[in-house]
Amino acid sequence: MKKILIHTILVLLFLTIPVLTSPDFDSSFKMLSVPMFQRSFLEMVLLIIFFYVNFFILMPKLFNTKKYLIFGFSILLCYITIASLSNLLIDIPQKSEIAPKMQPDFGPEMRPNFKNSRNPPSFEINRPPEMRENSFVFNFMRGLLPFGFSLLCSSYLFIFIKKREIEMQKNKAELLSLKYQLQPHFLFNILNNIYSMSILKSDRTPDSILKLSNVMRYVVDKSSKDFVKIKEEIAYLEDYIALQLVRTDDSLNFSFKKDIKTENLVIAPMILVNFIENAFKYGFNPEANSVIQIEISTENQVLHLRVFNRIVNKSVPKEMSTKIGIKNTLERLNEIYQKKHSINIQQTNSEYIVDLKMNLELQKTI
Repeated sequence: MKKILIHTILVLLFLTIPVLTSPDFDSSFKMLSVPMFQRSFLEMVLLIIFFYVNFFILMPKLFNTKKYLIFGFSILLCYITIASLSNLLIDIPQKSEIAPKMQPDFGPEMRPNFKNSRNPPSFEINRPPEMRENSFVFNFMRGLLPFGFSLLCSSYLFIFIKKREIEMQKNKAELLSLKYQLQPHFLFNILNNIYSMSILKSDRTPDSILKLSNVMRYVVDKSSKDFVKIKEEIAYLEDYIALQLVRTDDSLNFSFKKDIKTENLVIAPMILVNFIENAFKYGFNPEANSVIQIEISTENQVLHLRVFNRIVNKSVPKEMSTKIGIKNTLERLNEIYQKKHSINIQQTNSEYIVDLKMNLELQKTI
């Protein structure tokens, strides 16, 4: 609707050009009966029609499919039609027909005597037939510049929009690729935890399977969406953390704090989980003093995530590393939130801290 309104305003503005530039323009609008104005206005209407014909038909159907010869012929045909149509529909009297009426009436005493003159001057304007206003050649040459302007504008606009659509499709494909890279990696680690629990015949196995079911349902149903409710993402993270805690023991000093003051926010799904996964991957070792702290809160539209862990597990196999997941998450943040987020990652030999702030969108109500 917004685009239609913009196009309507632009068309009306262009139609005012022949009105405002007409030498016969006045408050009485007598110019509407002037043939020259009628022709100029008709030509402007035809040029606007050609603009949209080229944008919606010629460019996508011919130029975009590399049918350049047919495209060029179609452009030429449109130009000839515009140049000749206004000439056929609106007839403008020749100046030679009205010139005698404009001759000055000298009195008998002041009338010049051209009897002895070999080339008496004439007040009639004589032009070659091909250069008269009603001639096809004259209209063909006169309309070349505005037609070229309409052609260039419509062609450039089509190419610009097409290029932008390709870039958007490419970015969307890259984001989907990043999501699908996250899912197998995440599920692999969770299944390892459930497998370990089943071997130990833990009483927490049924509850863990239920939480895993919730997590997998979230991955299947929500990961393909652009945004989800903040409370759904938090619930998913809580189930994920519960599953991670299953493989820990009392040697882990763990704390989780949440303070969600604004619940009508939306967030890109699974964009926080890798920071938490990284903390459990490198922050727990039953033979060391393990500390993991997770804090998540919202203030107005700003989400704040802080993850702290001591680096106590340095023997993580390469295939179990979270470096790829962290890299993909950072790329997703740059793609989706661009200038709407700030992240500070501090790493020393003994500690790893992630401090992330995101400016989220409000949930749209239908």
